[in-house]
Amino acid sequence: VGLKADLDKAAIDSLLREWQCPWCWTCPFTKPDSHPSNKHAKSIHEKVFVTSTVQSIVDSVIAENAKLTAMISHLEDRIGSLSSDIDSIQGTQNAISERVVKISDFEVHLQHHLLNQAALDQKIKAVQASLSTIQGDVIKLSEATPLHHTPPTMSPN
Repeated sequence: VGLKADLDKAAIDSLLREWQCPWCWTCPFTKPDSHPSNKHAKSIHEKVFVTSTVQSIVDSVIAENAKLTAMISHLEDRIGSLSSDIDSIQGTQNAISERVVKISDFEVHLQHHLLNQAALDQKIKAVQASLSTIQGDVIKLSEATPLHHTPPTMSPN
C-alpha cells in the first residue's frame, strides 16, 4: 500500500501497529551504557536531581530566614519596650530619690533635736533649782509670820 493510495480504516490500523509516533516509539532492545542517549538521560536525571535538591535547600533557607526575621523583629519590639520601661523606672527612681530623706540628713536632724533637748533640760534644772529656793523661802516666811496677822491700821491725823 502506498501513501498515494486510498487508505481505509483497516489499512491505517494495520500501519499504526507497525509505525508508531516518533515520540511514543521505544526500541525493543536495551541501549548500551556508552550510548550518547543514555549518557544524556543520565546527565539530565542528575541535573534535575541536583536542581531539585538545591531548590529544596534554598526553600528551607528562605523559610528559616523568614522565621529569623520574624524573631528579630519581635526582639526589636521587646527591646524598644524594655528601653521605654527602663526610662520610666529611671524617672520614678529620680522622683523617689528627691523625696527620700537620707539617713545622714536624718542623723543631723536627730542630733540637733537632742542638743536642743539637752539645752532645755539644763534650763529646766536651773528653773527647778530657782523654784526650790523660792519654795524654801516661802516656807520659811510662812513659818515666821502668824497665819492671822492683821495688818497695822493707820490712824487718821
